[in-house]
Amino acid sequence: MKTTSDGIFITRHSNGRVKSIGRFAIIKDATPFNSDRYGQKSEMKIILTLVFSLILLACDGKDKEDQYTYAPTRFDGSNFVVSNSLESSAHYDRVEKVLQYYKVGYKRIKKTEIVLDKPTSLEMLFNYTKKSEDSDWLASHVTKP
Repeated sequence: MKTTSDGIFITRHSNGRVKSIGRFAIIKDATPFNSDRYGQKSEMKIILTLVFSLILLACDGKDKEDQYTYAPTRFDGSNFVVSNSLESSAHYDRVEKVLQYYKVGYKRIKKTEIVLDKPTSLEMLFNYTKKSEDSDWLASHVTKP
């Protein structure tokens, strides 16, 4: 490659023919590029991004959306369905006794709302509902201390 004083460069093939001609800029009084400083800034951005992401993941704890609300459940012969006929305070009192017996984590929010600590299958909700309506089961299964 041959350069001229006016910023033009010429590259040639091995046989002497011109390969390319181009221009380059001559920069005066430019500060040299400090690659170490750039690398430190880049590493710092990566670290801050990772820390911020971890904080977001940690704060993504138990929200209202992550709560699992108990719903009285029946089995109609082929599917589990929610039964609105059992929406009474007395029913939820009995469900509390069943949950306490099985040591299921829960919190009673309202007279007719119980929030479970963990996700529960419809089959288990049906089991809790069925046992809460069975007076013999309730009488024979005293809550364990």
